[in-house]
Amino acid sequence: MQLTNKSRIFGSIILLSGSVIGGGMIPLPLEAGINGFIPAIFILLLGFVYLLLSAFMLLQVNLHFPAGSNIPTMANATLGRYGKWFAKILLLLILYALLASYIAGAGSIVHAVLTTMHVPKTISIQGNIIFTVIFAGILYWGIAFTDNVNRILAFGLIVSIVVLMSLMLPHMELNKLKQIHLNESWWMALPIVVIAFTFQPLIPAIREYLNSDYRKLKYVLIIGALIPLILFLLWQTLLSSTLDLAKFSVILNSVNPVTRLTSTISQQTQIVHITKIADIFSFCAITTSFIGVAVSLQHVLADIFVKKKSSPLRSVALMLIPPLLFTEFYPKVYLFALDYAGLMVVILFGILPAIMAWRLRKDSVDGLKLSLSKQWLPIATLIVASVIVLLLFIL
Repeated sequence: MQLTNKSRIFGSIILLSGSVIGGGMIPLPLEAGINGFIPAIFILLLGFVYLLLSAFMLLQVNLHFPAGSNIPTMANATLGRYGKWFAKILLLLILYALLASYIAGAGSIVHAVLTTMHVPKTISIQGNIIFTVIFAGILYWGIAFTDNVNRILAFGLIVSIVVLMSLMLPHMELNKLKQIHLNESWWMALPIVVIAFTFQPLIPAIREYLNSDYRKLKYVLIIGALIPLILFLLWQTLLSSTLDLAKFSVILNSVNPVTRLTSTISQQTQIVHITKIADIFSFCAITTSFIGVAVSLQHVLADIFVKKKSSPLRSVALMLIPPLLFTEFYPKVYLFALDYAGLMVVILFGILPAIMAWRLRKDSVDGLKLSLSKQWLPIATLIVASVIVLLLFIL
């Protein structure tokens, strides 16, 4: 299936922004808003700046290597064999843990839907497997087909968000935006912000998809980051002006924050169909994020096994069987990885690209003298400095 340049740009923006929106629309405003609206806005803007800086740094480094190169290849050329293995293990751990969490989340929704349809329990209980098999088929047909499916899901995501926001607008109380309750741990929302504002794993795949056109890539990264920022800011404003500040912590500490959030909004606003809208939103959010991570992992695996030709079926199996097995038999493994995902993301997409950028200015890679423009030096320094400060807060 041939796609025009404009279609590829649009699809790339949807893929990037969808992966951020889907992963952060529920937890991010709750975690950021627990201390009040103004601190939440500051943290969201900080996450946006971090995303753009680290994304452009990774893109700048990636463009110095042949199309198809991913972080392991880049780390091998700039940081040596140990750097390559460190980056490879960290990257696979993050992506597989995220895929496992999305399979578990989407599987529970599939199970709930099948149960309401009175499907036999022996079938409905296999929600994780059913979801994985369906999306394995989608991924099998390649990135063009996956792109089209992702656009449909992203459309459902945007429509459900807009409908939800429209229903909540009459219930806004602007005085609630003045509520602030800062405590010593308000910076602890930063790891969640870092995880939510993450589409860096998609950059090598998007670069190849757009034929290494820097002008298009720059446009895609900026728009792809601005869309989720605007939606996050609007959603934060609605939640902070609708819910009492004390309810944020109650929702976060509940067993199922998504269900508790929808029920709390329903009780406070008397919106009748909010549960159904939230179910549509949750499924579209999880699946758009799932597709983004799956495409990233597919590109990483192709980079790792570059010398071994792999069939599409084998590639999809390598992507989805390990996280499915984790969700079914070893859930504690991916839950443990997710607990440290923020730290791993900061190291992998904040520190390593900055270090690689500095190395590329000094060293030759495969006999070619590569140098980054001077404008990227202060950006690299800023990223490293901000990441170190962030790590100190986390630890």
